[in-house]
Amino acid sequence: MSEEKLSPYDVIDRCGMDTDLLSTLICEEPQPIMSPWLFPGSLSMIYARRGVGKSFFVMSIVEAILNGLPLGPWTTHQRTDILYLDGENQAYNLRKRFLALEKSIGRSYEHKLHLEAATTTQRLDETPLQLHIARHREQIYDWLCRHKSYGLLVMDNLSALTQGLDEIQKSEFDPINGFLLSLRSLDVAVIYIHHSGKTGKTPRGTSGREDILDNIIKLEHTKGYREIDGARFRISFEKARHIYGDDVKSFIFQIVANGEDSLTWIVDDVTADLKATVVKLKMDGIKVNEIAKRVNRSSARISQILSEVD
Repeated sequence: MSEEKLSPYDVIDRCGMDTDLLSTLICEEPQPIMSPWLFPGSLSMIYARRGVGKSFFVMSIVEAILNGLPLGPWTTHQRTDILYLDGENQAYNLRKRFLALEKSIGRSYEHKLHLEAATTTQRLDETPLQLHIARHREQIYDWLCRHKSYGLLVMDNLSALTQGLDEIQKSEFDPINGFLLSLRSLDVAVIYIHHSGKTGKTPRGTSGREDILDNIIKLEHTKGYREIDGARFRISFEKARHIYGDDVKSFIFQIVANGEDSLTWIVDDVTADLKATVVKLKMDGIKVNEIAKRVNRSSARISQILSEVD
């Protein structure tokens, strides 16, 4: 007697489950926290070489969400409380950075930012917070279950929060992947910061951690970057589920001083058309100051664009 072949729907029916199960799984698309990429339950990695400005960039995302502000081409649609776990910085320095950003934008404090820094993330057993320790993952999950107003978890950075974990072995990271996926049931979005490998072209360690991610965002210094430029880099998507076209267009981001103990961000969307226009005007013998007036950019920015195409 030949073995009977069943379709998946036959299996569902014979198990006594509702054959309308699939129709019940069709849900309304959730409102984004920050469009086009950050949704409730989404998982994102932001990575770069050391010293590029990863933390400042993610802190800027946090402040934009808390205050309902745009960040370049990204728009905040849903403000939420945020849990920020930092595995490197002392609490004083972490707070100082956030206060410097808030000084320039005047935070309203309608939404909470809960910070746990390296010097304060001591568990009950007096060990620092580590994601590969099961009870620590459980504590984070339980905390988010009890504080349902928190819609975003930020972890800075992956290496500091997984000390002793073999980054090459996918199997060692699997429990952390499972933990991140479990946060989707709470509608908590996750952003974690990571370092690039030696070449700077890819994230450090196993690519297996990337399979579950919705977004991978890379930061890298622009061509012609100088130390005097400080935290200035290009933002580009290397993985983006369900978004494409202009939504994944690269842009340039910079943190600049805005008075004493105050920082702000500047975003410059350098399109191919703008770059071509600047180069053409320069080739026509137009001076930098005049080019700046014609394209509505600063002279310093025109000089930067020209240095990037040399």
